[in-house]
Amino acid sequence: MQNTISRVFGPGEHTSLQIRRSDCTGALTVHGAHVIEWTPAGQQPVIWMSQSSALAPGKPIRGGVPICFPWFAAHPHDPQLPLHGTARLQEWTVAEQQDGAEGTEILLRTQCDAFALSFRVRFAETLSMELTAELPADAAESAEFESALHTYFVVGDIHRVQVDGLEQAMYYDKVAGVRDCPAAGAPIHFTAETDRVYLNTQSEITVHDPVLGRCIRILREGSDSAVVWNPWIRKSAQMADFGDEEWPGMLCIEAANVDMNRVRLQPGQAQTMRVQIRVTQL
Repeated sequence: MQNTISRVFGPGEHTSLQIRRSDCTGALTVHGAHVIEWTPAGQQPVIWMSQSSALAPGKPIRGGVPICFPWFAAHPHDPQLPLHGTARLQEWTVAEQQDGAEGTEILLRTQCDAFALSFRVRFAETLSMELTAELPADAAESAEFESALHTYFVVGDIHRVQVDGLEQAMYYDKVAGVRDCPAAGAPIHFTAETDRVYLNTQSEITVHDPVLGRCIRILREGSDSAVVWNPWIRKSAQMADFGDEEWPGMLCIEAANVDMNRVRLQPGQAQTMRVQIRVTQL
């Protein structure tokens, strides 16, 4: 197969870049710099997308890899502002695109509040994502942000999935409303709605999926938090852009800097969060 990058209208009302390579296929939208597909050769899709997602300007995309910035979840002072910040609702500019034997690389940029954002994605046998936030040197004062690459993964059956790598990390259980939960000392299994923010952890995370016969490995750099989420039955039914029966086939594992791990920059400083996703067979 000859490598190609195509700019197309779609999905929905969005413009996207479609990548076709011998080692993978992929896609991202200019709206939100949102990765919506990555499928290594010989694999089933790795990135999950809801069939009920709104695909219109000004609306968040449900699934893929939303960029949460400059806050995570609800705004701390104004609940009327969009969940997970405004970066995922903005139109980004494609600054560079390069295609080579090692991968197809796309660089997108935007301005978000006081910060200059850049997002570099490399599609290959491994999916690599790099989010950089820079506070301009002429900024009047320091500024802080939260960030996350809110990655939705395809799984065969959430009831049978196991997540390794966060056994030693304390966490905030958002479902129970309990902070400072002690490290569990055991892998994560799923039996109900799960929404946990793991703090002060940089470990590699592995999703073991016996139904699809694979492991998804998530390697993080510049990420001191990790979020694990599945909405289960009741929460799924409450979301208009999430199909009522879709929850058993998805799992979010997010590289993040949130809560006590939020980042403060001085003028002229930058921070980069890098994520690599690899798939291996069980």
